Amino acid sequence: MENAEVSAQSEPSSTTEIEGICNEDRNNTARIKRKRRKTSSAACECDGGVGEGLAEEKFDVKRRIVALQKIVPGSEGLPMDKLFEETAEYIASLKRRVQVLRFLCAIADGEQRKSGG
Repeated sequence: MENAEVSAQSEPSSTTEIEGICNEDRNNTARIKRKRRKTSSAACECDGGVGEGLAEEKFDVKRRIVALQKIVPGSEGLPMDKLFEETAEYIASLKRRVQVLRFLCAIADGEQRKSGG
């Protein structure tokens, strides 16, 4: 995952670099889709007759995990450790997309200024 981490400050400097980022993003998306699994109750073991406060806390954690699984593509039914890994990779992927969009906006803005518009 070290290769997937991208600094938020660095901007792609060329079209080749953008194409590389887009290809990497497509590969990650395809890999995530291949990893889809059926939803299972083993994703979070929050059952038990513990004290009421603890039970509420566990329910809250489970609710948040379910919400996270709905947001991160391909994460339904993953165990928590894998869910967090997928979440980190998904965040890195979104950062790369933002970088590409910022770069494209900068190019469009530069071309618009050159044409006097």
